[in-house]
Amino acid sequence: VWIVDRYMTGEMEDEAERAVMTAESVFVKSLENRNRGYLARYESVAQEARFRVPAEIGDQKTLEGVLGNLLQDAPDGHEAIVLVAVEGQKLASRRRSAGPDVEHFLQASARVWQTALRGEAMLGAVSFDGRAYNAIAVPVSAPNGSFAGVLVIALRIGEPLATECKCPRTEVFLASGNQVVVATMPNAVTAAALVRPDAAALAHVEIGGEHFIARPGLLDPADNSPAALRYLILSSYEQTLRTLRQTRWTLIF
Repeated sequence: VWIVDRYMTGEMEDEAERAVMTAESVFVKSLENRNRGYLARYESVAQEARFRVPAEIGDQKTLEGVLGNLLQDAPDGHEAIVLVAVEGQKLASRRRSAGPDVEHFLQASARVWQTALRGEAMLGAVSFDGRAYNAIAVPVSAPNGSFAGVLVIALRIGEPLATECKCPRTEVFLASGNQVVVATMPNAVTAAALVRPDAAALAHVEIGGEHFIARPGLLDPADNSPAALRYLILSSYEQTLRTLRQTRWTLIF
């Protein structure tokens, strides 16, 4: 009985590990594919004459009108759009009423848009003011071919998006430093201890009486700073555990 029980326990743990690894891949790839689609969208926008001509002229009022129209046509989660000049200063910006502080966004996403200032479109994940965002930065050329600046977009990563991208029977937490900024379930305090930078690659945890296996990681592998946005994927194996306990009881009695 002991040998059978040990074998079944090992099989359960292996299955749980495979499930959380799959859930991690699905979550990360879902976000990545979504962001790649939006990157292509804004690369196309940056090539339109309605944007390139005002970008070359550099008139703030005109540019803010153009950015306002872009934001109006964008999905709800796109909360701010900024045009950064070649020299690195803000030329114009527009944000939604509940959107982020633009200066804070530019500071947090500097690594992303500064790379784009060298002519390469960039994606990144950032956290500030208790929120999580993907940052998209797209180089903008004037009609005469000269470099006019970078279009920077703040895409909110909130609970609805995290829920949309996660697998069934899994939960997602996003954290920056010691602060959980996105959670698809309560008990964020427990998750914060598991999503720290030195967390184990895999860990078993019980939250609210339910057993999970936890898998942490960096949402943006290029960012290794202390404030880097990190994720924690929790995959429940409670149902399998209950089945194992019932089987164990049957074998013994």
